[in-house]
Amino acid sequence: MRDLRFVKTLTYYDITTGFLIIPYEEFGEKVLEKKDTTISVVDDCGNKWDCMLIYVSFPNKHFKIGGEWKRMVAARRIAVGDVIELFGRTDTKSESLYLILHH
Repeated sequence: MRDLRFVKTLTYYDITTGFLIIPYEEFGEKVLEKKDTTISVVDDCGNKWDCMLIYVSFPNKHFKIGGEWKRMVAARRIAVGDVIELFGRTDTKSESLYLILHH
């Protein structure tokens, strides 16, 4: 199994809109499928969050993770400026991402 790691400092947009933005290049293209519409995010407490996955190609390629992302933000008291680490598999595109939160 090969895991790819992505580190992000969360923005105002990530927290207030209910969508986490993930870049396509270097992470999204290697661990996510454009055609998928759902993804599970498993946090560092073992909670599984069922999220929407949206591929966006304009104005730049990226993925948006929504759905229960908003509930996770509220439940885990995630704030602007917090840092997350996301892990995904590169050998087989996975239906899950793993998240570690750094307050």
